[in-house]
Amino acid sequence: MLNIKVKRDRLFEQVAEQLQELIISDEALQPGDRLPSERQLAEQLGVSRTVIREAVKVLEQTGLVRVATGSGTYVSQLRPKTVSELISLLVRQRSCSFGHVFEVRRMLEVGIAGLAAERAKPEDIEVLKETLEEMEATVADMRDHPDRLEVLVEADLVFHSILAQATQNPLLPELLEAISAPLLELRRVATMATPDALEAGPYYHRLILERVAAGDAPGSREAMRQHLAAAEAYVSMATGGEDGQDEPLP
Repeated sequence: MLNIKVKRDRLFEQVAEQLQELIISDEALQPGDRLPSERQLAEQLGVSRTVIREAVKVLEQTGLVRVATGSGTYVSQLRPKTVSELISLLVRQRSCSFGHVFEVRRMLEVGIAGLAAERAKPEDIEVLKETLEEMEATVADMRDHPDRLEVLVEADLVFHSILAQATQNPLLPELLEAISAPLLELRRVATMATPDALEAGPYYHRLILERVAAGDAPGSREAMRQHLAAAEAYVSMATGGEDGQDEPLP
C-alpha cells in the first residue's frame, strides 16, 4: 500500500506531484520499471482511474514516465535533451529572446570557466586544445568551403561542453546541455554576422583556454565574459537588435 496523502484541490495535479515524489524517492524504482496499473493506483490512492490517467499524462509530458499502449506505464531515464526540448519549445513560441539565453549563459558559463581553471585535469586541457585546433582549421577551411559552418558550430559546442566537464561537477554539463538547442542557433547567427565574427570565435576560445590551462580562475571568468559579450554583439548585429534583450531568437 502506497503511503501517499492526496489533497482534493486540483486532484490530478496533486496525484501527479505525489507520484513524481514516489518515483524519485523510491530506490526500488529504476528507469524501465513498470508502475502499478491504473486500477491499482486508483485503489491505493482512493481516487478514480480518470484522475490517475490525467496525472500520468502530466508525468509523461515532463518525461518522467512513458506510456506503452496495452503494456503499462514505465519509469523513464531522464535526459538533458528532455529539458532542452522544453526550452526549444519556449523559444519557438517566442516566449524568450536571445537576450534571455545570453543572460543564462553569463550566469552559468562565467562560473564554469572559473571552476574549470581550478579543477581541470591535464587530459581536459588536452581535449580542449584539440577541439580548438579543429575550430581554427575549420575557420581556415571555410574561406573556400562555407558549407563547413555546421562543423564549426559543433566544435564550438563541444569546447564549452568539455569546459563544463572539466569543472568535475556533474550537474554543470547537464545544465549546459539543457540550453544546447537554442545555443546552436545562436552560434550559427553569431558566426556569420560579419567577416570578423568568423575569426572571433577561435580567438576568444584561445583566450579562455590559455587562462584555464594557467589555472587562472579570475582570468578565465573575464575571458568568458569577453567571449559572451562579443557573441551577443554579433547576434544583435545580425538580427537588427540594439541590445539583444527583446530580439526574438531566429
